Amino acid sequence: MTAHLIKGRRPLAALLPCALFLLPSSANAQIQIQRPNLKPLPQQKPLPDKIKIPDRVLIPIDPTRLPLRRTMYFYKLGDSNVSPSLFRTAGNELKVKLGQNANGLFVQDADGPRGVLDTKSGLMLIVPDLRSAGAAPNTDVANRLADNFVKQLGLVPRDDAGLKVRDISIWTKQNASPEKMENPMDCLRSVHFARTVSALPVFGPNSVLDVTIGAKGVEGVSSTLRALQKTDMAVKLRPDTEVKRDFDNQLETQSKSFQGAKPELKGRQLVYLEQGMQYAQPVYRYDVVFQSDVGTQAANSIFVQAASNSPEQLMDMNNRGLDTPEELRKVSTTQPKAGVRQVDFRTGEFGFGQDTPQFQQTQAGGVKIGLYIVREDHECWLNDANAFMSSLNALSWITGKPAKVRQDYLWNYPQYWHESGGNADLSRYLAGKVNMAWLEGHGAPWLMTTYKNNAGVIHANQLKGFGTNMGLGEITNYMVWQGCDIVPVPGDGFGGDFGSGSPFNVWWGVFKGMRGAYGYRTTMGICNGVGAGFGLRAGMGIPNLASWLSATASNPQGHPDGWNYGSAVIVTGHENDTLYNTGALPNPSQLTMWWNHA
Repeated sequence: MTAHLIKGRRPLAALLPCALFLLPSSANAQIQIQRPNLKPLPQQKPLPDKIKIPDRVLIPIDPTRLPLRRTMYFYKLGDSNVSPSLFRTAGNELKVKLGQNANGLFVQDADGPRGVLDTKSGLMLIVPDLRSAGAAPNTDVANRLADNFVKQLGLVPRDDAGLKVRDISIWTKQNASPEKMENPMDCLRSVHFARTVSALPVFGPNSVLDVTIGAKGVEGVSSTLRALQKTDMAVKLRPDTEVKRDFDNQLETQSKSFQGAKPELKGRQLVYLEQGMQYAQPVYRYDVVFQSDVGTQAANSIFVQAASNSPEQLMDMNNRGLDTPEELRKVSTTQPKAGVRQVDFRTGEFGFGQDTPQFQQTQAGGVKIGLYIVREDHECWLNDANAFMSSLNALSWITGKPAKVRQDYLWNYPQYWHESGGNADLSRYLAGKVNMAWLEGHGAPWLMTTYKNNAGVIHANQLKGFGTNMGLGEITNYMVWQGCDIVPVPGDGFGGDFGSGSPFNVWWGVFKGMRGAYGYRTTMGICNGVGAGFGLRAGMGIPNLASWLSATASNPQGHPDGWNYGSAVIVTGHENDTLYNTGALPNPSQLTMWWNHA
């Protein structure tokens, strides 16, 4: 068993807000925006949501350029090399059955879909079967098997980029009963490859290549690679004064999301970034931690264009697909106005995570989804929730899965989950009436904020339970906690509401017919793309657990400073439950935790 030292876990204060890591999506869709509705609920008492906001402090920074070892060039994004024949070969290697209909290709086993080929976007995905997972081989064996698989299948396009192993994520599970915990077992190792150009790593939505190794050899693969062709345009670096100006402007924008937090520079790096458009270009990445006067903190990676002659502008990740951050803050406690804006990725406009027109026509009888989003905070929370919902139906036409219906779309309040501030518990009327509840907000172990980064707190240990066994027509099967540290696992430190005992303890009171809860055991990047990645996988009918751990392990950002490691709690033996398994289960006598880590 690997020792799980908690890289990426922050010093735990009362609440620990989540990280921002600003990378674009590669989706290509016409979309429109719809903001959450705040349903009028009876007898609502105001909550003490006001927080002290001290003066904002900007950090003095001298962004002198990093030393370069060679002349840098721009690289043009080409085509993906994934094809039906390559997908068939991969499926044969992983011993899964190829499925095909008029819409496309997918692979499946006895329990249903395990992966899909989408030649339009360049996605090839096959996830592991976690129900049959054994003990993972060691790191050396995993590296060798992954490298051989990549070379034998020709997964890397023939281009001008190099390839190296960036890091490895381990998938671990542990069973427990109320009386005792069993020993943990490392089941899989995901080998994350990095493209390199001009001796620098490449990040972006079309730069993901992960191979997952288990007891049976190669058990999963995720690839979005597009070719990178070197151009004859040499990079001309911008003056340091311009870089500093752009950094200061972005830092000021971020400071508005974390009002009163004092920023501290933690590191900087020169990398290449491709935005899923036409070029990969060098950018400066500055890692910043925001510390508030009450001890909470958040992390953010700020990207600044390095070249003065770039053929492609960096997209502003703060306002993408929204009107303005100010409007979002103004409307979040009142009845929001719907805004409509057409966005097309091919034009360079960006609307990642917003609603597609098909979701304006919901179908009765579909799987019911509820979205509950933190109020008056960073726009990426809203974008991520919409990305999840939009992605649920994106490729389900390939596997023929039924529609997913967004039943609740709300700015969040703690009384939606339990009694709070003199307000009655409304959970039976909201999350109790959906099959999957999706929550977005800052977190710490076993708790989440609903207002900014330290107010309107949901306490998992105050939940009365969710699921059919609660009676009164409740149907909740799954909960997703999209926030930092909320689902700690064995070996993680105490903090938040988790102050003693086992990390399993709180979940015995929550699972009242439920099948699974999913979240993070570390800092998460708010803009990490996991909402879209999980929605795409789960919507196709890939098991929720594998979908979640695959989406967090293979997210486009990677795992800077130990971020974005997912965790989950399920009823033991239900590793292959999908979004469409909506029947109730008895209250569990045994639970299983799964998580990924370095």
